[in-house]
Amino acid sequence: MPQGKRSLADLPSTNAERLRRNLPLKPPMRRDGTRAARSSPSAMPTKSQAPVTYVANIYAEQNGSMLGYLQCDTSCILIPAAQKSNATTVSFSPNGTTPFDLLLLNNNTQLNAIGGLVLEKSGDLGTGSSAAAMLELVAPSKAGSFPPNAVQQFTESAIWTYSSSQKLTPSWTTSANLTHEVAIMMDPHSGALYLTGDIDVFKTEHGAASPGPLSFVASIAVEGA
Repeated sequence: MPQGKRSLADLPSTNAERLRRNLPLKPPMRRDGTRAARSSPSAMPTKSQAPVTYVANIYAEQNGSMLGYLQCDTSCILIPAAQKSNATTVSFSPNGTTPFDLLLLNNNTQLNAIGGLVLEKSGDLGTGSSAAAMLELVAPSKAGSFPPNAVQQFTESAIWTYSSSQKLTPSWTTSANLTHEVAIMMDPHSGALYLTGDIDVFKTEHGAASPGPLSFVASIAVEGA
């Protein structure tokens, strides 16, 4: 004889017995006797990562060849690799694509950031412009700071970004509040370092033998939280 459908009352009252008999389990119940809603597992909260601070010396390369280490004492120049112990030591904290400062380590003076100085009436850095920013020690500035006009002397320091290849790339913000990458060049006579928006114009002004564009590479000494 065919058996009728089993009612809920015929099922075992405990989940242990239901498991033993390979039957569906009872839904969970609250203390007040009502069924508890089933919820899906929630994702574990992710811990936000604090910015990492690096302590480093910086050396310059051109086409993969090392030219020397950066030394900044008012102005910035390159010194031979054998004199690395005299290189300037900086600290910096990369923050994605937001430009940051290169700060002199253990230096609390006002001019403790490596940045660019554009002299009065030089104009904006950019394509076709002979304006260049001298690389030297300046007062720290906020990222995105820009000159009120193209004729006033101005400095920018929060101009650096950091890549996975340990390269430090500068950018510059014009008086029109436009930010673009700039090149690092060297005057072949004085050894002074500059930022320029036009390499060809720079070589016309300073000489065709001007080394550059240069790449700045961080030689990490300490990595801390």
